[in-house]
Amino acid sequence: MWLGVETIRTSDDETYAEAGSGSDLVKGVITNLLNPHPWLFWLTVGAPILVTAWTDNPGRAVAFLAGFYGLMVSTKIGVAWVSSQGRRLAGTPWYRRLLVSSGVLLLAMGVFVLVGAATGDVLG
Repeated sequence: MWLGVETIRTSDDETYAEAGSGSDLVKGVITNLLNPHPWLFWLTVGAPILVTAWTDNPGRAVAFLAGFYGLMVSTKIGVAWVSSQGRRLAGTPWYRRLLVSSGVLLLAMGVFVLVGAATGDVLG
């Protein structure tokens, strides 16, 4: 929810809308650390695959990790590149609208998760 509010708040900042902010990397790291999907993946699927591969052949485990992180990092770099090009192509007014829309979606998702946690209804 904090990232949503910050995104909405900074969408009017001229320097942010034009050239980006130095805090984008920090926001990305925070988002990735707080995202439950990687944690769930490694606890339920990734770790057992890695352990099995390691006991079979350590090279397979290394190949699994290299392939997994290579694909994940390259995909995130690709998304960042497309986003940076979108900023240039969309122009400042549309880019600001997209930032506000993204912030509202982050905020709404945070509220959705909090309500689900408070009521015990995880799926909403």
